[in-house]
Amino acid sequence: MFELMLEYFIMNISPYADKINAALELCGAFVIFLNIRKTYHDKSIRGIDWRYLAFYIGWGVWNMFYYPSLGQWWSFYAGLMIIWLDCVWLAQMWYYGGLEKNKRVPQYIQNCLTIKM
Repeated sequence: MFELMLEYFIMNISPYADKINAALELCGAFVIFLNIRKTYHDKSIRGIDWRYLAFYIGWGVWNMFYYPSLGQWWSFYAGLMIIWLDCVWLAQMWYYGGLEKNKRVPQYIQNCLTIKM
């Protein structure tokens, strides 16, 4: 009985799996955006290790090869958003972490992180 229910579920969810996964990835992107906004507001990094984020960026890069191999293009584009936001947050960690540690960030890093409009 359980096997039949599982098979029914898998058969009916398959057409939507990519969009469901993409929606979850976009929720993750939104949470990362909230972290970026909070970090920008606080101008400091506390209790976050950059290696944690670097691991997830690496995983995201793998997904950029994996999702197209499955034909999951919605997930691919949502994954691009995750990688981009993770990279922004990682740059913030290095920037604000450097401010806290050295009280001064090298000019070339300030130039890279400054948005001129």
